[in-house]
Amino acid sequence: MTELLAATQAWFARIDSDNSKSIDPQELRAEFIRLSLQTSEADNMMTFYDTNGDKILDAKEFAAALIDILDNSIPGFQVFFSSP
Repeated sequence: MTELLAATQAWFARIDSDNSKSIDPQELRAEFIRLSLQTSEADNMMTFYDTNGDKILDAKEFAAALIDILDNSIPGFQVFFSSP
């Protein structure tokens, strides 16, 4: 789990090109382009996971988005984040 958290933090920092401690729509679109993904999907991700409506993703929202996306892609993924 520590590796996943470190990787999430590193990816967040790379996307946050202006070091604002948040990811704005333009930064997220740029990352989607870098990954050869549709920018419309970046917009959808921003809309869905921006839980407080401030038009940016903070580190907590970004991590929650990745966990949700992985959990929906890999059955049983959430078990890695459950306490014994």
